[in-house]
Amino acid sequence: MSEKKTCHKERFVKTAETTIGYKRGTKKERWISDETLKAIDGRKSLKIKKQQCLNDNKDTYELDYVIAQFKSKDKQVKR
Repeated sequence: MSEKKTCHKERFVKTAETTIGYKRGTKKERWISDETLKAIDGRKSLKIKKQQCLNDNKDTYELDYVIAQFKSKDKQVKR
């Protein structure tokens, strides 16, 4: 019985996401524009890449490049 219930729920959720769309964030975060949210996601991925470079002890050129990209994206987000 629970398998049917789970299957139906998944179908409803998938259909709702494709027709209505997914609202990101809480009620407080909905005032943020889509451009800003994309910039935040980009900054987040650069931050992860920066941490990976630090953990893997990559060469300084690559690390400097990632840090420069991160700083640029960070300024863009904070505008």
